[in-house]
Amino acid sequence: VEITFYRNLIAFVILVAILWAGRHMALMKTKRPGAQFIRALVGTIGMVLSVKAYALLPLATATVLLFTAPLFVVLLSFPLLKEKVGFRRGFAVLIGFTGVAIVNGVQQDISTLGLVVGLAAGFANAMVHICLRWLGSSEHASTTTFYFLFFGLLGTGAFMPFIAHPIPGKDVPLLAALGIIGLTSLLLKTQSFRLAPASLISPVSYTILIWAALYDYFIWDELIDIATLIGGLVIITSNSFILYREHQLSKQKAAEQPD
Repeated sequence: VEITFYRNLIAFVILVAILWAGRHMALMKTKRPGAQFIRALVGTIGMVLSVKAYALLPLATATVLLFTAPLFVVLLSFPLLKEKVGFRRGFAVLIGFTGVAIVNGVQQDISTLGLVVGLAAGFANAMVHICLRWLGSSEHASTTTFYFLFFGLLGTGAFMPFIAHPIPGKDVPLLAALGIIGLTSLLLKTQSFRLAPASLISPVSYTILIWAALYDYFIWDELIDIATLIGGLVIITSNSFILYREHQLSKQKAAEQPD
């Protein structure tokens, strides 16, 4: 919670400075405060769970578990968005969770708590995707980012008087980097989806597993184990198929609409 608080605080200050310098303060207004609050709530919970997962598991293993978010999106899209889920996408979800079973079943030394927290983080991130679909195009990306940071700052800040610790001097640069990189990543990701279709962007995002494995090796001297690698590839393959099917269905739906 402390890490999430400082991450949000630094990113929030930078974002407000950017909006103020660019004379875009009007973007701080929202037409859907309730929806923004719900998106921020699940997003903040997901961030806290993600940080905890990274603390409990090797970086690559935690990353693989977070890849389950698209699988949960498919499971949640019918009850929450009333979107039809066909047999092929449903079967792909089943295959995807088989990848999780491979990671858990073969890698005997994996933390059970880490596994649960990682899957919970994936579920929370899926809820964020559902909320973003719910918000649709009615809100500017900077508006949604602003309220995500704002409500997240308030939520985690409420716990700070009870859990806060003095920040060691060596951790200050790390927290600053976390806020700067986190905001930059969020803005770049938002912009990438504006410039290119999701079918192109999402597969590129899976290269994070490569980076996670490299960081594990060079920083913590940990090699990615075969179970995490195979399970991760199974999850990525199922996610890619789901994305392909959604792309095909959207093209089919567009072709059926009259000109």
